[in-house]
Amino acid sequence: MLRCKTSPLTKEQTHDYIAERLRIAGASGELIFSPKSVETIHLYSLGIPRVVNLLCEHSLINAYVEQQRPIAPKIVEDVAHEFQLDEVEPTAPAGSTSIDGDVYNSEAFIQNLGEALSRFRMSPPVSSSTRERK
Repeated sequence: MLRCKTSPLTKEQTHDYIAERLRIAGASGELIFSPKSVETIHLYSLGIPRVVNLLCEHSLINAYVEQQRPIAPKIVEDVAHEFQLDEVEPTAPAGSTSIDGDVYNSEAFIQNLGEALSRFRMSPPVSSSTRERK
């Protein structure tokens, strides 16, 4: 068995990660996510690659439905809200004024993130644009 542990991505790494994933998918280099949208993705994903993927995938779908390009931060925020990622907040250790890398590895944080993602699996969100098409 092989096990690998990654640390949360920085804002710059998140940008590079998204750019590389889009390149691999065949993007021609034109702007798909606005710079502010990438910052918003980093904010809600906390730099966790799987959550970055989730936010990007659903933002791409919603932007396609709404025929919006580049993708605006509002679309990313709507997706994050649908997945209740705005409810998952890491807690700094007592007496600490900043969040260090260990917080993202804490059992409570991982459990909260797991619960938020499992709520999605049980009842997938329906965006307002999807409801309007029905």
